[in-house]
Amino acid sequence: MSRLFTIIISVLFLVFSASCQSTKEKEKGAIEALIKTNAESFEKENLDGYIATLDPESPELENTRAMMGELFKKYDLKIKIENVRILKVGEDKADVEVVQVTEKVTGGDFRNNRVDIIHHLKKINGAWKISGSDTIKIDYFDQSKDD
Repeated sequence: MSRLFTIIISVLFLVFSASCQSTKEKEKGAIEALIKTNAESFEKENLDGYIATLDPESPELENTRAMMGELFKKYDLKIKIENVRILKVGEDKADVEVVQVTEKVTGGDFRNNRVDIIHHLKKINGAWKISGSDTIKIDYFDQSKDD
């Protein structure tokens, strides 16, 4: 009887572990998809698509919309995501470190750069959204210096 009990507990543990792993992988995939959509929308100058990746309740949303609209008018920029590292994931909050390179294709003065950002995510109606970001480090790639 105790052997049967041990087998049943072991099977339940394996099923539960697989279920948890599957959920973690789904969340990781959803978070990585959000980061990719955010960067693609930025690069394609899709203002509505970009805004859709952000927390709709953010007090900065309208300022961000205006700033991004002006940025899209002034520049054509290329974005490359170099690294996405999920730092922590909870039921409805996550922190993600993103390293991205931004380079000017056309437009006025712009310093190409690599930026290390921590995005703070919130799950809203079942979907991850960027609710805030902290810039950790910016490295500029100056094309020409008159030093």
